[in-house]
Amino acid sequence: MADLNILPSPDYKINIQTGEVTKYTVGDNMAFERLGPGFSSVKLSSNFNTASDRTNSGQYLARTIAYHKWSIDIGYNSLTREQLEPIYTFLMARRGGLKPFFVSLPQYSAPKDPTFKTWSENNSIPVTDPHDERAVELSINMSGVSGTPLIGDTFTINDPSNSNHYKVYTVTYANSSTIGISPGLEKSVSNTATLNFNNPVFRVVADNIQEYSLNTNNLYSFSLKLEEALA
Repeated sequence: MADLNILPSPDYKINIQTGEVTKYTVGDNMAFERLGPGFSSVKLSSNFNTASDRTNSGQYLARTIAYHKWSIDIGYNSLTREQLEPIYTFLMARRGGLKPFFVSLPQYSAPKDPTFKTWSENNSIPVTDPHDERAVELSINMSGVSGTPLIGDTFTINDPSNSNHYKVYTVTYANSSTIGISPGLEKSVSNTATLNFNNPVFRVVADNIQEYSLNTNNLYSFSLKLEEALA
């Protein structure tokens, strides 16, 4: 399997001979592979760049002045050296902020509706019409879909017309023909696109400085600050 370029975690293993990261499956031969540690905490920040002002009469005016950005802070429990190395060496290979990678957040790895979760593992929802950049609603085809997306679920967009559409979106409402999203579309979307709810991942870069501290019990303290990196 090709390198997934995704942060090692309990769901993703790194090969210590090649550096490749692949999905972990129970029963895998782990002779040359190591799982990344789980997160002790996750902080997700949604940054809408807007400018606001008020007229002399007090009327409030606002407008979008720049792109939306996700920021992610990840904390780990105290780690042994064997637990630290899969993630630390992965990050060193990305050379700080030079090479973007992906991260899977456990709270968004699957939809909340159990029926829709099972369906989405092997299926995606088709988009029925083209949509322009910044649209906050998508026309979709729910025919044959089992279950339904719920508010707060997240997804990415697979678009044959634009393979560089990496943005992660949140569902604000959903019915049989439309789905509300936030933020607005980062790129325009064609009517051949589909919505992927199965483990949507964030494309990010890490800080240029990666550091850990080692205590007298030979345990390492480590955390990550990640920033969305769109293409």
